[in-house]
Amino acid sequence: MPRLQLENLDKNIKIFERINTMATKRGCTPSQLALAWIHHLAQQKVIISFRMWEHYL
Repeated sequence: MPRLQLENLDKNIKIFERINTMATKRGCTPSQLALAWIHHLAQQKVIISFRMWEHYL
């Protein structure tokens, strides 16, 4: 994947720094911000579960 190549490392670091700054301003982690963004794009409820068994959902 081109975005994971060494020559793109500086670009990826800049993107992460921007996302990290946005998350810090909102009082959350970059991961939480990404999940909120995905939820917003979906315009519906999104179940995110890391459980292995269906009865936990």
